[in-house]
Amino acid sequence: MKSLALLPVLIIASSAQTVQLPTWPSPIYDEMEELMTQYDGYRKTGFVDGVIFCGFSPNHEPGVMAAAEWVRTGFHDMATANIATGIGGLDASIIFETDRPENPGSAFNSSFGFFSSFMTARASMADLIALGVQVATRMCHGPLVPYRAGRIDAQAAGPLGVPEPQESLANFTQKFARSGFSAEEMIGLVACGHTLGGVHIKDFPEIVPNGSQPDTTGHFDETRTEFDNFIVTEYLENNSSNPLVVGPMETNSDQKIFASDGNVTMRGLADSDTFAARCATLFAKMIDTVPKEVQLTPVIVPYEIKPKEVRLTVADSTTLNFAGDIRVRTTVRPASNISMVEIVSKRIDNTTQTSLGTRQILDDGTSFSRDDTFTWYSFSTNVSSSSPIESYAIKVTLTNGTVETHDNNGRSFPVPHLLFFQPSASCRGERGNSSAPIDSTVVAAVHQSLLSRSDNPIVRVTARKARAATPRVPELVERDVGMERWVGDEVPEIPKEYAWFRATYPLDPMAFDFQSFDIISPDDGERDVVMDDFRKLPFDTRVCGKIL
Repeated sequence: MKSLALLPVLIIASSAQTVQLPTWPSPIYDEMEELMTQYDGYRKTGFVDGVIFCGFSPNHEPGVMAAAEWVRTGFHDMATANIATGIGGLDASIIFETDRPENPGSAFNSSFGFFSSFMTARASMADLIALGVQVATRMCHGPLVPYRAGRIDAQAAGPLGVPEPQESLANFTQKFARSGFSAEEMIGLVACGHTLGGVHIKDFPEIVPNGSQPDTTGHFDETRTEFDNFIVTEYLENNSSNPLVVGPMETNSDQKIFASDGNVTMRGLADSDTFAARCATLFAKMIDTVPKEVQLTPVIVPYEIKPKEVRLTVADSTTLNFAGDIRVRTTVRPASNISMVEIVSKRIDNTTQTSLGTRQILDDGTSFSRDDTFTWYSFSTNVSSSSPIESYAIKVTLTNGTVETHDNNGRSFPVPHLLFFQPSASCRGERGNSSAPIDSTVVAAVHQSLLSRSDNPIVRVTARKARAATPRVPELVERDVGMERWVGDEVPEIPKEYAWFRATYPLDPMAFDFQSFDIISPDDGERDVVMDDFRKLPFDTRVCGKIL
């Protein structure tokens, strides 16, 4: 997918969406930032694969385009919001509502089926639906919609009330107003939402008669796979093929809405730059319409420097290994202008050491989105277990001699050093050909200073569980598993400053493949919680009982 050329960026942010420079780590922010920025290349997330090009149809169905379905899913989820009561909005309640007449067709379940593979303890279905709107718009050459995260998934269906084509203008206006949109915004949001895709015969045979379209879809405009304002200009020029404009009088909802102010708003949207800017603003408002108890993050912007899987592990009886990947945003500092990336680490005794990052070879060490490129640098170094690393900063030296020091907004990048996951000592059960549970055994190194706490560490597991009410979308279930000290002749060597702890728990195969866990030393009333969070068993985790 190397054709992902960088596009001009148009970001429209309201005063409530002021861009802030991120501080790492920020759990929800970090997960969604990664999905939003790493479309392709090294450490690609795969989220964009569902709309790999604008007209992409996952099942190769005529007339079906996933990008339009993703936008439609976001609108239908939000559309029953009541801003007066603070109930509803983009909360993924639509996963329980697909049997309603106001939500016909397979678009929603198709979207859920794709999004669900990205659900984690840090990525809710609601956040994924919202991100789908942003990514679909951008992959169709539309504007960059400001995106914030932190949505909470509903656990049941919400109220009825999605606008339907056969309704009156008064009903449309009332429903959009209930969700917080003015009459002018209603016109704009419908135009923006209908620049992609069309009306499917199988879903609305009363609007698009059977056999009337070669690909079984009545398209909204002639550039159905491009996010542009042709839906506006064709309407104003009276040559629209939009079935919601020129279709049966009782269902020509777009015609009613577009003409509701004498075409004043539509004439304004005839300018392509105005259209793009307005759509960015309206889509941001749409996906940010959430239940009153939800607090969204600031608008997500890419990190200039972002660590990935940077951690300590036990190397031998006196040594810890400190290793990981550093992602450098090279949109504004091309990789060819970087001569050196250094990791300047601080030990607990306040001494420092410097490690050199080496550009990754796989995928040329580059990842990218429509708007950004990133280059990855890997490092690995050893440190004495008597003085482990607790934080680090990154120095980027450019070929012109300029040195950039990135210290995480003055906080440095923290390193879990009192308790940390040991992948090489962890293991899994045999995977059979049935649905039999698979054991996960998680091993952690725990510093001696934590051993006096009254409670042993725990593993807090987040895993998937099938849910009959929403077969396309599992629920995420959290549970705590106690850890026990691991001793004996077969135990791997470990420095005297640390002790091994482990926990074993069964998961069904679906849950096993998508689990994550936090390793936690609980607050004992006098000292704070210590944790190594959001870890996963690597794909190459050894089978328990086989040699380390």
